[in-house]
Formats: sequence, C-alpha cells, structure tokens
Amino acid sequence: MNNSRLLFGLASSPNEPLLLDMAGVLSQIERRHNVELRDSTSSAEHHVRATLRRGRQDQPPNTPETIDFWADAESGVGLRAEMTWADGRQMQFELLESVQLPDGWYYYSEHAPDREFRRLPE
Repeated sequence: MNNSRLLFGLASSPNEPLLLDMAGVLSQIERRHNVELRDSTSSAEHHVRATLRRGRQDQPPNTPETIDFWADAESGVGLRAEMTWADGRQMQFELLESVQLPDGWYYYSEHAPDREFRRLPE
C-alpha cells in the first residue's frame, strides 16, 4: 500500500492518531500542499495553513483540502490541527494539558478503598 495513502487514511479515520508517524505526515503535507503563515488572532500562537495543490494526478482520494495548524509562539509545540475535505467533512486534533497522576492511581485499591475486589488469574 502507498505510504501517503496509509498516512492520510489513518489521519482521517477514528484510529488512534497518536500512532501516526508525525514526521511522515508533515512530509506528505509539504509535498502535496502549499503552506503559508497566516495572521493569528493571538500573539501567543502561530497559525499555518496548508492548501492542497490542484492538478496533481497522484493525490490520494482522501486527502484533506486544507489543514490548519496552531503552535505555541514561544515553544513551537503544536496546539491544534484542523483538517477540511472537499465534501465539507472536518476533523480537529487538540493537545490538552494533563496533570501528573499519583503513583497509586493505577491500582484498583486507590479508586475503591472500601470495596472488595478479586484479581483475575494470570
């Protein structure tokens, strides 16, 4: 299977997006889209838009028409990505802050200290 078709197929499916080869996805976007820096509504973010190049015969059928990226202006960390297809479908990915979990969080007894539980045989 063609790598670009696989990458965009995964990006447009409900499969786990964190399994994507992000360097590969960005490389595909760079080859198939015109990329431009856009005016951002916030000085804390940079906004980049990738617009699909017209007339290419090798476009995979499920390639987004536009892809918008927002990144933190200071760190460069990607905050959000929005993809729009020709038929109007849209998908958005957003980086959310997560808190550090306590060490005991992964143990059942941490969540139900007053309840009896039985371990399943391994």
